[in-house]
Amino acid sequence: QLSAALDRSVLDLVPRTVDAIDATKIARFEAETPSGVFKLIKGTSPLWTIDGAGVSGAPAETGRVVDLEMAWFGLKPETYASYGKPLDAATLAKFGLDKPAATARVVLKGDAGKPETTRVVVIGSEVPGKAGARHARIDNKDSVVVLSAKQADPLARAATDYVDRGLIPEEALAATSVERSGKGLDLSLEAEKNSWKVKATPPRAADDPTVGGILARLNNLRVEKVSGWKANWAPADLAPFG
Repeated sequence: QLSAALDRSVLDLVPRTVDAIDATKIARFEAETPSGVFKLIKGTSPLWTIDGAGVSGAPAETGRVVDLEMAWFGLKPETYASYGKPLDAATLAKFGLDKPAATARVVLKGDAGKPETTRVVVIGSEVPGKAGARHARIDNKDSVVVLSAKQADPLARAATDYVDRGLIPEEALAATSVERSGKGLDLSLEAEKNSWKVKATPPRAADDPTVGGILARLNNLRVEKVSGWKANWAPADLAPFG
């Protein structure tokens, strides 16, 4: 153990501290990714909204924003890949910082009479042999750090990764009717007092436990990934998705 502790790179001995961020001063998050430039704007309901990259107005998933906040609050390099010398074009290219995978910013409100300040992390190439770890540059300093996947992933997310993946709000499950359509799969159900009926001529009773099971499965139904978002979709908008 002693020999392992002594047999370390000089870069491993560089202090890994990063200036702390005051959570109460966060005004917004900004990001540049290959799929577009966007902001996360803080509000009340929803708590966070996406602005830009083709999904303006979409509510952001709170858990994903918390991941981003935690990445900023706990920002600490695993080690350094370059330190103590200016980053020329060749060095930036070596670590994928000439064409970043993403540039993440957090904008902080200034004190009374003071302007906003911005912190920035540029995400570069993956680190060989370290799954998900990335080279990065923090606050435009002349050093290249290595960030773990846990820290790098939220900072490199695209706008669609922040769109809320919940399909049905909880209040919608106080349902009075359920409809399904498709090739030979049309079905229409209607609540009547304390039971469900199939809309037909004549109406017939539906199996209440089965309908209850369907509604329970819809509770907190979430998609794996969002490919696009609009408040109102026109048929032509859906064509690219088949």
